Amino acid sequence: MLVTSHIPLISHEAIQKASRIFKYVYKFYFPIHGLEAEDIFIYYPTLTSVESIIYQADLIMEMGQNANISYIPNETDTSGLKMLKDSLLSLLRQLDLYDPVIEQELAKGEEFIELENQIIIRGFKKHSEIMRVAELRSSDVRLLHLILFRMLKKNYDDQLLSVLWPVEVIADIEDDFKCYINDVNEGAYNTYRMFVKLYKEKAPEYMKRELNHYENLFYERLANFPITKRETLMALYTQFKETFFVQIPQPIIE
Repeated sequence: MLVTSHIPLISHEAIQKASRIFKYVYKFYFPIHGLEAEDIFIYYPTLTSVESIIYQADLIMEMGQNANISYIPNETDTSGLKMLKDSLLSLLRQLDLYDPVIEQELAKGEEFIELENQIIIRGFKKHSEIMRVAELRSSDVRLLHLILFRMLKKNYDDQLLSVLWPVEVIADIEDDFKCYINDVNEGAYNTYRMFVKLYKEKAPEYMKRELNHYENLFYERLANFPITKRETLMALYTQFKETFFVQIPQPIIE
């Protein structure tokens, strides 16, 4: 039996959050790979299990941040982070989904946790620190896409992964817009909240510049595709924007 199937590690809240992220996978990655609506039943259990473990770790980290505690998974860890990490690795290995590319993406996720933790507990000094976290923060979505490649028994398409990377960064920032007020109230990490701390009333202007930067990067990389593939990806991106993207909220000065 899989570790995650007989040890109760994952909370209902983590599963709820994971299901919301899976919606991105379903709306964006499924069409790219020619998957149909009924295929969701094949891929949902594995992808949601992985994302739920990641979100459970995120919930533990948030509790630590609220108490100014920096959790690090190790042999003496009592928070449950090490058990979560071990369970995730066990799940991926038992399903034959683990490889050096997956391992590298998991390492980026750990780097994100470490950097976000430092910012929440110790603060930040530079714009570049916030954006580094923003770029790493969507590593969970990229991990799901890599796992989908493995489940489909496809070789990784580096060009496709590269063109989707800026979209994934944008989507994560846009998701923070939706959670902004709640994250301010809870004192949680939020990319836009960090921009407001740094730039005050000018935060929307600086945030828009970053969104434009990643969107332009997407268009630049898209130009390297054959016209048919380019048109398909552009249509998906347009639909994705209409479904998920929202306006930049008014800044709340804390």
